[in-house]
Amino acid sequence: MKKYTLHIAFASLLSSTPVYALTPEELATVFFNKLPTEPESALDGLLASNPSIKTDDNQVMSLKALLKNYPNIHGKYQFSERICSYSIGEHIKRLTYIAGYEKSPMMFDFIFYNDGDEWQLNSIDTDTMDISTILNNKELCNVSKS
Repeated sequence: MKKYTLHIAFASLLSSTPVYALTPEELATVFFNKLPTEPESALDGLLASNPSIKTDDNQVMSLKALLKNYPNIHGKYQFSERICSYSIGEHIKRLTYIAGYEKSPMMFDFIFYNDGDEWQLNSIDTDTMDISTILNNKELCNVSKS
């Protein structure tokens, strides 16, 4: 099981760009709509919600490579499905999705932050795991995770 995490310093989230004034659900929808055909562009679009993220960062480049190469091993992208959604106060929202591929799923855990004007990505955590691991993980939607 490989796990990739991209965390952005909370203090760096104070800047905003009105062009990307979308809800967390809309940002995730745009990401998953592009993921099957343009995985790198899908990630760039999501990261653009937070101008403090550098798209040439090593973590970002590793995640792009994972998203681009995942279908080569696990088969064609089939679907995305939100499995958890909750807010912590009015300014933090966590969305967890499963992206289904022919042979095995990939889990995406997004944390979004609203600075009072708009939502932006705070972190993205991806986990490649088999279905039995997902089914046996009772802590999958645990609010204290992060």
